[in-house]
Amino acid sequence: MAGVFPGNMKNFVQLFWTIRGEGEFILADRTIRSGPGDIFYRLPGEKHAEHNCGSSEWCYFWVTFDGPGAAAFMESFGYGRDGLHAGDCPVPLFLELEHRIRQEDAPALRKMLSICVEILTLAGGNGIQPQEQDLFERAMQLIRKNYTDPALNVDSLLKDLGVHRSTLNRIFAAEKKCSPGELIRSLRMEHALELLRATTMPVKEAAYASGFNDPAYFCRRIRKATGMTPEEIRKKKQKKTSKSLFDSCFFTR
Repeated sequence: MAGVFPGNMKNFVQLFWTIRGEGEFILADRTIRSGPGDIFYRLPGEKHAEHNCGSSEWCYFWVTFDGPGAAAFMESFGYGRDGLHAGDCPVPLFLELEHRIRQEDAPALRKMLSICVEILTLAGGNGIQPQEQDLFERAMQLIRKNYTDPALNVDSLLKDLGVHRSTLNRIFAAEKKCSPGELIRSLRMEHALELLRATTMPVKEAAYASGFNDPAYFCRRIRKATGMTPEEIRKKKQKKTSKSLFDSCFFTR
């Protein structure tokens, strides 16, 4: 009976990657819901079923592989068994894999192996679960809307979101490679430099308009970031503008 499995119990690893719609994968001890960007995998010998959960069509790509070490290889990636949000499905890789399968030669087999490993690697996503992705998007909306408000800081962000600091830092590290506080400071600095270069707004007002409630601290941050004072940045911009106007007049005379 070796290699013979009843029903839809198969002797290979199978990974599914949803591209649109929603459905559920059902194992003996759990049910995993899968939406766009979610992955699910089963190991050899695990009987499963799946069904559509919505009114729209549920579509996914899948890939299988077997062999004595297939289960151990899949488990070595460390992906959880309750599904994972991996992001957009790498459709071109799945299509290329299908193309290589039809070639049936040694070079194609080697390329198939590399494509399969790349798909499995991408399936890890950024480690952010769907509910955490929603939390990140809410945080980004609050930051984009309020970063010029001096009252916005990490503590107020945590209060509005109802989340622990370590959780938000972990999510931002995965999504933005920085902390929420670093992002807020970066956006404020970019806005401040734009005001200094493009307007004649007094330095104190530019500081307040960029989310800094202390003009002296604002000047120190500008100096640290650019090596220049706000006044020097503005003078440099004026000199460049004057030179550009002169050159334009010279060449059009």
